[in-house]
Amino acid sequence: MDKEREKDIQALCEAVLATNIDLNHNSGHNWCPFCWSETYSEEMENVEHKQDCAYLIAKDLSTKQ
Repeated sequence: MDKEREKDIQALCEAVLATNIDLNHNSGHNWCPFCWSETYSEEMENVEHKQDCAYLIAKDLSTKQ
C-alpha cells in the first residue's frame, strides 16, 4: 500500500475513533452512532459494539491504538 493511502486510512481511523457516543439525557440510553448498539455508558470504548461496527474496524486498522 502506498504511503499516501496509508496516511488517508490512518486519518479516517482517527476521525472515527474520535467520534463521541450519541447521548440521550432524557432516557439515559446512549448508543454508538455507527452500529446503534445501546448502552448506559458515555464512552465509546465501553459499548458492546456489533462485529461489523466502523468503530471496531477503525480500532483494528489504526496503527496508533
